[in-house]
Amino acid sequence: MEHLTERQQQVLAIIVNRYIETALPVGSKTIAAGFPNAISSATIRNEMVYLESCGLITHPHTSAGRIPTDRGYRLYVDVLPARHLDPADAGVIAWEFRQRVKSVEDLIERTSHVLAFLTEQASWVLFPDQNELTLKRIDLVPFGQTHILVVWTSTTGMVLHKILPMDEVVSEDEMARLNQFVNLEITGKTLPEVCQYLQTRLAEARDSLHLLYRRAHYIASNVFDLNSERRVCLDGSRYVVKQPEFQSDFEKAKRLFQILEERQTLCEISSHLPELQQVYVRIGHENNQSEIQDCALITSQYYLGHQVMGTLGVLGPKRMPYARVIGIVDHVARRLSSALEELL
Repeated sequence: MEHLTERQQQVLAIIVNRYIETALPVGSKTIAAGFPNAISSATIRNEMVYLESCGLITHPHTSAGRIPTDRGYRLYVDVLPARHLDPADAGVIAWEFRQRVKSVEDLIERTSHVLAFLTEQASWVLFPDQNELTLKRIDLVPFGQTHILVVWTSTTGMVLHKILPMDEVVSEDEMARLNQFVNLEITGKTLPEVCQYLQTRLAEARDSLHLLYRRAHYIASNVFDLNSERRVCLDGSRYVVKQPEFQSDFEKAKRLFQILEERQTLCEISSHLPELQQVYVRIGHENNQSEIQDCALITSQYYLGHQVMGTLGVLGPKRMPYARVIGIVDHVARRLSSALEELL
């Protein structure tokens, strides 16, 4: 806010804060009441005219009150003081992450839930990209006479299981040998490397090894879908209908729900975010997707060691309590990263 006087900064902050609280345009009398020292409504109106000329606030229809523009929100967010997490929010987050979880999936679902619960916005967590995962072990279990249950576990604790039909009966001894063979051959490789490696070895193998490689290649090709959509865990869509912006504008609500229903769009949004070890905020038209240009998007990444594993975020109206939500998103991302370290 370098080009604004201290009083103009205060006027903008009061307008943003009051609009966030009430969803109603803010008038000069309300602004004057928010100042620690007495100031006339006429003076306030002059400052509002200047802020409007700068494109920081606007007035809807014929209302005498003002609301922030995208640029006004951006300026407000950029000069927010340090994000101190509310003790009550910190307590809820700590309690949630103290609960025992058995898998990365459980941990991500819990994370999405606590984000939605605290922010009362639509919240999501993007699962790690399976194509970047390294295989830790694979288990092959007979499932009837002509099927097998394949369970693979990555070094990050992600688990995938799938039942596959076999074109031939595999005895218990053969299954045990195949299980040992597959683990020796492909553990420690990423999923794309697994399929490529087995394809190459199959072309070179002869006799009994050819049968083992053929079965291993069949299993890998049918379990590891390298073109599958990235998974995302979503929670809190129910909070959207409570927001005045979406209650009064059906088309706006419909566009947002389409984004939430088409979860792959959230994956695409997350994949185009910069790798920053901090919270990232995009407001209104800063979002490339036209469907969410009435919204604010607050995201952060979570890690395993120094490796980015995924993104978590909150999507809601631009009229969002930014300081609180930013603090929550930042803290939850850090706790998720720590919980991953402990789990794995």
